Amino acid sequence: MQGEMDGIETARILGARFNLSVIYLTSHSDKAVFEKAKNTNPYGYLTKPSKTDELQKAVELGIYRHDLPPLLVPPLKLEFRIIQTVVA
Repeated sequence: MQGEMDGIETARILGARFNLSVIYLTSHSDKAVFEKAKNTNPYGYLTKPSKTDELQKAVELGIYRHDLPPLLVPPLKLEFRIIQTVVA
């Protein structure tokens, strides 16, 4: 990848190219960043600092949803915090 990309753009490209499930872990809690991340259809968005059990549950849900047939996956309406990139 060339040029300047943020973690959300990186997640969008990798998700599309490799069918990856994305859970964001971020220090960004502002609505604009959340809305941008939401458009990548992530499986979670957690803000730092997050608790270990929150991250574990988000990862377990992401794995579970990723393994479901597409018609069984409900529309994404997450009320818990979504995770933004650990990509530096």
